[in-house]
Amino acid sequence: MARRTKEEALETRNQILDAAERLFQQQGVSRTSLQAIASEAGITRGAIYWHFKDKADLFNAMMERIPWPIEQCYLGGGGVCPQLEEGSAGAAIGSLQQILRDSLMVIIDDAQVRRLLEIANYQIEYTEEMDAVRERMLQAHQAFYDRNLMAFGHPRVRPLLRAGVSPENAAKTMQHALLGLIDLWVLTPGAFDLREAVEAAMDIVLHGVGITPAALAASDAAHPA
Repeated sequence: MARRTKEEALETRNQILDAAERLFQQQGVSRTSLQAIASEAGITRGAIYWHFKDKADLFNAMMERIPWPIEQCYLGGGGVCPQLEEGSAGAAIGSLQQILRDSLMVIIDDAQVRRLLEIANYQIEYTEEMDAVRERMLQAHQAFYDRNLMAFGHPRVRPLLRAGVSPENAAKTMQHALLGLIDLWVLTPGAFDLREAVEAAMDIVLHGVGITPAALAASDAAHPA
């Protein structure tokens, strides 16, 4: 009986989160009341308070249901990406590109991830009660930057950067280019092929900072594993 009660409580909690996700996407976070969420979920408002202390708590729980794509490298890795810090220049840049592609596929293939990105970017006002959500987004963006910096700061990659380009500059440029494309694609679904756009953006950024296939090949030849 206790197990059944626990399962029922979990089912109700998920119904609330599903309902909130639908309404937040449709009408925004600030314009969606707890009563509206309760009605959408087919429960009482009191049942929501049994699971969540307020709307911010509910929102945070909803966002926690997915791993954010731009944090993927860090999941289960203790906050490190050894494939970006060890080995050849070609391996480091190749690993970075593959990590970015894998993160991108999560966004393209998972409708729930796209919905929550849309809500977090365009359907919320970051008021004081939503500080925890804002902090989560900032941490995810910092993780994206740190991951890029590992690759561009790799001891075999750093010497390939053009004069005047620092690993920090290169990491920020890659971050801004890709996040901008992702945000635009979420805002205008179907307007362009995100996969192709990201591949082109990665190539442009890498060439722009001086990391070309020829430069990587020459570095790897000079420093064999």
